[in-house]
Amino acid sequence: MTKSSLWDFNSNVNTQFNTLDTNIIVDTVIIGAGITGITAAINLIEKEQKLCVIESHSVALGTSGYSTGNLYIPVETFYQNIVKKFDFETAKIISQSRKDAIDFIENMVIKHSINCDFHRRPFYFFTNNKASVSLINNETSALINLGINIEKIDRLPFSTNFLSAAKLDNQARFNPLKYLRSLANYLSSIGCDIYENTPCLGIKEEGDYSLVHTPKGNIKAKKVIIATHLPIGINKFQILAFPYRSYAVAVKLKGERYPNGNFWDIRVPGFAISTHNITSDKIDTLIVSGSSHKTGQPGFKTHEQHYKIIENYIYKNFEVDKILYKWSAQHYQPSDGIPYIGSVSSKSKNIFIATGYNADGLTYGTVAGLLLADLVQGKESPVISTYNSNRFKPIASAKKFIKENVNSTVKYLSDYPSNVDAKNLSGIEAGEGKIIEKNGEKFAVYRDDNNELHVVSAVCTHLKCIVKWNEAEVSWDCPCHGSRFNIDGSIIEGPALCPLKKQHIIS
Repeated sequence: MTKSSLWDFNSNVNTQFNTLDTNIIVDTVIIGAGITGITAAINLIEKEQKLCVIESHSVALGTSGYSTGNLYIPVETFYQNIVKKFDFETAKIISQSRKDAIDFIENMVIKHSINCDFHRRPFYFFTNNKASVSLINNETSALINLGINIEKIDRLPFSTNFLSAAKLDNQARFNPLKYLRSLANYLSSIGCDIYENTPCLGIKEEGDYSLVHTPKGNIKAKKVIIATHLPIGINKFQILAFPYRSYAVAVKLKGERYPNGNFWDIRVPGFAISTHNITSDKIDTLIVSGSSHKTGQPGFKTHEQHYKIIENYIYKNFEVDKILYKWSAQHYQPSDGIPYIGSVSSKSKNIFIATGYNADGLTYGTVAGLLLADLVQGKESPVISTYNSNRFKPIASAKKFIKENVNSTVKYLSDYPSNVDAKNLSGIEAGEGKIIEKNGEKFAVYRDDNNELHVVSAVCTHLKCIVKWNEAEVSWDCPCHGSRFNIDGSIIEGPALCPLKKQHIIS
């Protein structure tokens, strides 16, 4: 089964933008055409900014187009923890900003008549795990204190055993690919230049301007927004936001009894259940996502095992007709639980970033796009201060910061001397990717079904970690900072700016 999201298969809205092939001058350049970049662009274009958006692949086909299409106020890190680590006011600002982001998306859908299946619907917490009951009780109390209308319930709209549950009305779902591509086409029609297949190769800040380098042309801009999920290149955010992959499986159920809502099953590991209408006006698809792990570190012999975990959960809880789609996506966990949105450094006044959304990125990405547009215009607010990308919260972030960075360091140090999967090429079967070593140099080798070898350097071009084979996505993934590469070495997602070097091996 091809690993592509259901949105990719079921979106009738397309984009066909040219590749940048000349030098241009703009007020603001936005790097990345996902939900953060497009949201920022839609707000800046209305302020008569001369804009351009560059995207290394196609509009919304990064994490935005590989999400599960859910919009909600709750957060993966839980508000009760935000109150403990920070304070009540911080949690209040975050919850309100997420509510405002959902309202913004709804307003865009109405204003631009976007057919993206936007619907309001409820959100649920539930658990059958005794240890998680107090978590749901405490989170319900935290949300009530924040002014969010949530209530404990004794029945769910599908049959499952549970010890505790709560319901939050007026959350939402939509097709993110239709939404973002519709907005991109609108932006293009009113003067925003959008360039696909145009990766950023580097950024140089020069006084009041920055120069953004791409393969065939450079962009001179007063302001730069890096909306690439994790800021590209080498910067401090690689030790503040940590790469994880999560998995999703979409199924068709027997009959037409689909529960309407987004459901978080609070357990270890946890699962998120949601339903959508994909091929009709009625709900016809159920998605379950979860089983996340550090990128390049699946925790099992194969990445496919994560899909199996989700499939087993679905078959245990629902009457399945057939599996429709499987896919995975990347997200970044912030060290203190809150996204980083703001300037790339305390010294920079012209380059802005956003990262660390956890798996709550469609809503947080919209929050980020709105705030980045404000920052470009020189605005300040308590919301901007809350997400400040240059904040330093040692108590709130210490445990996560130490754990994740020790993990990256250990992977770097342990892989260089010992990371070899096969002694020679004969040890690589068709469909396998393995690391081999020749004359002290490590190679990443994939043998396709036609017995052809695809050989690239095994050294990640970002910070020199050794990449790992991901058989589920047919990619080479860096276990240190999350860069991912195709079998020909080309970049799937950063922070790496350069592809893996193509190599030749004489067996």
